[in-house]
Amino acid sequence: GFDTGPANCLLDAWAERHLGRSFDSGGAFAASGRVDRDLLARLLDDPYFLLPPPKSTGREVFNATWLEQRLDGANVAPADVQATLLELTARTVADAIGKHAAGSDDVIACGGGVHNPALMVALAAALAPARVESSATHGVDPDFVEAMLFAWLARERLLERPVTDVARVTGARGARVLGALYFGA
Repeated sequence: GFDTGPANCLLDAWAERHLGRSFDSGGAFAASGRVDRDLLARLLDDPYFLLPPPKSTGREVFNATWLEQRLDGANVAPADVQATLLELTARTVADAIGKHAAGSDDVIACGGGVHNPALMVALAAALAPARVESSATHGVDPDFVEAMLFAWLARERLLERPVTDVARVTGARGARVLGALYFGA
């Protein structure tokens, strides 16, 4: 379990800046642009993508400032930047799966990205011949997967059961009971 890259955070930040909305509804903004290969190469040149798992990232690394530094005054149309960010997301996910889960026949997507048809098409193309489908296909609402994980982790903590795969996922030195309990006064 690790973060492959920026996921939707850059797509959402760019949509906010240029559309005044918190996300690219249906991926329409990205679909209206074309991937700028030079910009994509500068984005992919970030050292984060070469780090081995376990690793984690978010808006503290992949944010508007990070993007502006890579744009560095380039004259790229806003829709083309969005299309390039979408390609970055699909490419970094596909690269990570290819490197750490090669031969996967199925990829189950969850989170906000499943609501972006343009991203799902890009993921399917990048991961072919693997099948890419929403967790909803398997009876799990894609918007609730993270909440379900934390509920399960809390349950395991309350039952004082160690999470046995934690070392493989996080790099910890062995199975651990995760979390802490704090009781009010």
